[in-house]
Amino acid sequence: METKSNLLSYLKIILINTFIFLIGLFLIEIFFILYIKSHTLQKAIELPQFLRHYIKFNITDIIQNKEDCAKYDKELFYTLKPGNCIFDIADSTDEYSINSLGVRDDEESLTKPDVVFLGDSYTMGWGVSNEETYVKLIENKTGLKVLNAGISSYGTAREIGLLERIDTSNLKYLVIQYCPNDHDENLSFLKNNNVLQISSEEKFQNLVEKEKIKSKYYPSKYLIEIFNIMKRNSTEKREYAKLIKDFTSKNVDKNQAIEIYPNFEIETEFAYSTNSNKFVHLNGWAYDVANRNNLQSISFFINGKEAPAKLITGIDRLDLVPKIKNLGSYKIGWIAEVLLPDQIEEDQILEKILQDTNGKLYKTKSLNSKEIVFSKTRYDEAETFLQVLSSERKGIKDETQLIVFSLFDYQNNDSTFLTRLEKYKNSPKYPKFIQNLKVLNVQDSMPKDHFFRVDDHINEKGHAFVAEKLYDLIKN
Repeated sequence: METKSNLLSYLKIILINTFIFLIGLFLIEIFFILYIKSHTLQKAIELPQFLRHYIKFNITDIIQNKEDCAKYDKELFYTLKPGNCIFDIADSTDEYSINSLGVRDDEESLTKPDVVFLGDSYTMGWGVSNEETYVKLIENKTGLKVLNAGISSYGTAREIGLLERIDTSNLKYLVIQYCPNDHDENLSFLKNNNVLQISSEEKFQNLVEKEKIKSKYYPSKYLIEIFNIMKRNSTEKREYAKLIKDFTSKNVDKNQAIEIYPNFEIETEFAYSTNSNKFVHLNGWAYDVANRNNLQSISFFINGKEAPAKLITGIDRLDLVPKIKNLGSYKIGWIAEVLLPDQIEEDQILEKILQDTNGKLYKTKSLNSKEIVFSKTRYDEAETFLQVLSSERKGIKDETQLIVFSLFDYQNNDSTFLTRLEKYKNSPKYPKFIQNLKVLNVQDSMPKDHFFRVDDHINEKGHAFVAEKLYDLIKN
């Protein structure tokens, strides 16, 4: 009898504690809902960096992916959608009015503007009302007709493409806001012979669908998503550390790969991991048009030495040699990261070795017959920026005053870009409007309370600060 009583007591304790635990989870979930919806609460409570990052990328609207706010453009990938849309970020909610060009301004501003602002989300006015943007403040201060042509995530190359759709017949000032993440787009543009590589409408629609899914709520959504992200990050970090530690080059003998595997395509770009090791990011497609055995694995060699690799897609697990799923198709697609040597003292050639299900190894040959070379030469983002500006085909008049300033989140400001612009602009290879450009450092003296606490963009104080700096330069 006493044993039964003790058992009931233990069961009661378990039930009570379980109930308290569930109530605790429920309160935490309620806090997240209130925090995300309350701009006042966000200003009062500073969350840890991990949770701020989660809200920024998993809760905040991405305006270029919202069906009501953006539309596909075959030349620029997307522009904003003419009309009105609600844009909700962690720190504010605003209605955006979009004109027929697909930018956040009125229709009248499209007719012979005196000033055109180009830029990304900072210039567009991410998180602030139209009246609070530094573009509108400059218009009010100067009395000039100003057009805000900033679109979220645009790099300089797309900004110049957009400029070619704008009436510049009366243009006196061209103001360009630069962001360090513009460099990838600019470099891709130059490497592709001054032609933008625009993704398909299907890819744009996929992003729109993901944005719709992200906005849907279900009970305990935030707790479940945060738990899954933490679990995934922990697993990937642990397995990747083991991959690098345990890697040996005995898996594949490159010298046994005596045949060239035809019809192989690959794209490449540099990427950096969280621990600052340097990787190359690879996208590849292989076609077994000769009806060979299905592919089983792929290995990477840099200057003849096998390199550790992490396959991001097309794989169930990490391994010393990334295994490609047998998709039951002749087309095999994969994305991988390959660890580069610590020092690149000379040009490095990357080779791919494919293995079929019979264990036979093939050297690969790209469709364009070009080798992948990692050059010891690094591209300077200031020179890249100026080269993109020089490609402008519509023609900016020599007397147009070009003004360039840079904005990024509070913790990642680097003013050396502006310093290098001053150094390189006088080269005779650049047109006169570039040689006469003025640079403006606005962020070095900008305090932290000029940035949104969760989202990292500048708030209304930041916009007022930038406007004052720009106005001082223009009036002088």
